Amino acid sequence: MTSVRPPRRLGAAVATVLAVTLGAGALTAPAALAGPAVATASEAVAASLPPIEPGSTLVGAGARGFFTEIDEGDVSRYRWTRYADGATHDIEWPSSFSKRAEAFVSGDLAAVAVPGEKKLDVYDGAKGGTYSVPLEDTVDGSVVGLVAGGALTQLRTERNGISLKLNTPEHGTRLVTHMPSERLFPVMRAATSTHALVEIYRSGSPSGYDWLVVDLKTADVVADVPVPARADRSSVTLSGSRVAWVEYEAGTDAAAAVVRDVTTGASSSVPLGDGTGRRITLGLLGDWLTSTRPGGMEAAAPSPLHALTARNVKTGETLRLLDHTAGTVLVPVPEGGHLVRGGSVAAGANGEGNYRVALDGSGKPAATLVATTGEATALAVKSFTGHARYGGYAGLVRVEETYGPMPFTWKLNHGNARVEVTVKNRRTGRSYQKSWVVKDGNVKLDWDRVHQLGGGQYIEAFDGTYSLDLTATPLGGVGPVLRWSQAESFAIDRHDNFHDVDANSSPDFLARDASGTLWTDSTVMPVDQDLDAPRTRVGGGWQAFDEIEHMLGWQVVARDRDGVLWDYTNPARGYRARVGGGWQVYDHLAGGSDVIGAGSPDLVAVDKSGVLWVYEKTNHSGLHAFAPRKRVGGGWQIYNQITAVGDVAGGPAGDLVARDRDGVLWLYLGKGDGTFTTRTRIGDGWQTYTQIMGGGDADHDGKGDLFAYSARDKKVYFYGGTGDRAKPFKPRRTSTVFSGGSYNHLT
Repeated sequence: MTSVRPPRRLGAAVATVLAVTLGAGALTAPAALAGPAVATASEAVAASLPPIEPGSTLVGAGARGFFTEIDEGDVSRYRWTRYADGATHDIEWPSSFSKRAEAFVSGDLAAVAVPGEKKLDVYDGAKGGTYSVPLEDTVDGSVVGLVAGGALTQLRTERNGISLKLNTPEHGTRLVTHMPSERLFPVMRAATSTHALVEIYRSGSPSGYDWLVVDLKTADVVADVPVPARADRSSVTLSGSRVAWVEYEAGTDAAAAVVRDVTTGASSSVPLGDGTGRRITLGLLGDWLTSTRPGGMEAAAPSPLHALTARNVKTGETLRLLDHTAGTVLVPVPEGGHLVRGGSVAAGANGEGNYRVALDGSGKPAATLVATTGEATALAVKSFTGHARYGGYAGLVRVEETYGPMPFTWKLNHGNARVEVTVKNRRTGRSYQKSWVVKDGNVKLDWDRVHQLGGGQYIEAFDGTYSLDLTATPLGGVGPVLRWSQAESFAIDRHDNFHDVDANSSPDFLARDASGTLWTDSTVMPVDQDLDAPRTRVGGGWQAFDEIEHMLGWQVVARDRDGVLWDYTNPARGYRARVGGGWQVYDHLAGGSDVIGAGSPDLVAVDKSGVLWVYEKTNHSGLHAFAPRKRVGGGWQIYNQITAVGDVAGGPAGDLVARDRDGVLWLYLGKGDGTFTTRTRIGDGWQTYTQIMGGGDADHDGKGDLFAYSARDKKVYFYGGTGDRAKPFKPRRTSTVFSGGSYNHLT
């Protein structure tokens, strides 16, 4: 078997190879449609049907099988498939096929005409084998083709330009009688096993063209139909004694099918609705007119015209046969009816394939699946791959950190759909959504675990179990919306980050404004970005305190102006307990860093004589919130600000930074026993900042970071940690935390 360069199928001179060539489009569905009248393809039934390659094109159908063209890029090949057992044959054309040629497929026959060789090479799928048929010399306007019944038809003009000849193996060459006496320039538009419809040029017609109905048995023109000016000439079809075509109303896109009885000359009009986009395809089955606009699966918008619909031209009864069709033609079958590539949602998991459309025992059209691609018409998820980075957690995938995006991929059975993926935290109810169009059925979401809240604000994902939901809406409206859900897809279980209020592993800051209102703002820092999180009001009345220190989570300690220290387990709810009085002896308080190394945030304090003390945090609140203080050492009166920053240089415990009165910042590394190493100079110029704050690992690179607030600039600046004691912080960049606000205290 060989792959061949694609022939000019139903070539430009021929237009259509005596298959019923129909324009694209469809009947507008009435308010109530019966159907679809299609057999459901169960797995057992589908297993017995011939398979079809999903990307192939239906080009012909006969009594024993059908032809498809398989596109392979620069080349394509024809494949004949037998209905009975799915046996296939890829056609091996002779070497002459390498020349410019015309290819013709109809019924169980496929042929190629090579210019200058005066023959057709024909493959007979029903009998098997290839043979040659001689042709007369082709001259001006020659048309060659195969009819559905398998008869070879050569329609050609004589040298005087006023006659047409028909050549069949059964009768040889015959002159077609009752031809018009003028130049013809014939084009084959449609055919059945008994008749052919030839379009000729005719200057006296409304559109300049006529349609001639040729009886193939008698070689006689039995009808001459002037083509109306509004007719879509490519949409014409015929069956029995009827010819049908589509007309478009001048100045509008309203479409109607005109059905004409060529015996009586009587015509009737069938409204098709809004024909925007045109390309309407028609077919005739007894008293029934079928219509469709192929390509619904690739369309950009829904349309009732995508369905294959049948309407009785006498009674007006309407049936929906298929949900969509593909390709450009309804292929006639010798015994009657058509073969069409399309799909039906009702046919289930194997609803895409070739359907035989014919009249059933009650005289109504019905579509029966005769070959399947093995795909469903309705959108479906074929496969899903989730995040699998860490081990199991309660039967779920456990994600320990926020670094890097989490990939999720779905493979749909087909594309051209708008998909929306929702990632929802089942504990908080917060959702992340993304919507986009996929063309090829491959859906990929690299979730960076950032929720977009709208208005240009974001927040990072919280700890907890997450669900995944995907909806896919076919753009062309073929089939229902796909809804896929995985209730418990994965769990995020992160480490506790420094000053993380809302359990999303990102540090949160507290700030008090001039009215005494306390606010919270979060850091949102995916890779190389700084996104704006919403500022949230905690509560009022905080002007009563001269020191506010953020310890861990929602826990805050605050000293009132009488020197009483209060322990807030949740300041947003007003939950507090009295620790005790006498705290006015301290000039500086700094909390949240584990300087003891016991795993809990401690509080450090500098008294008025310059002695540094450490209060180890207990598991209690109020009076017993802290263990008795431990003396670290003296000399700390040289500093006007002390900040607990957590571990910024890879030591065993939390560190401190201290700013002296000249604006020089110093780093003290915690040893893990409440004491510190000799100080390291970080740099000068830090007097420009109103507040210096430890930021935990805000950018999720595993290093402790630093933030600094400038009341003059109304900005918070970010210093990313390096983990290097000698140079612990990177150059600053502007942060979105509390940006543009005026505050008299931040922590």
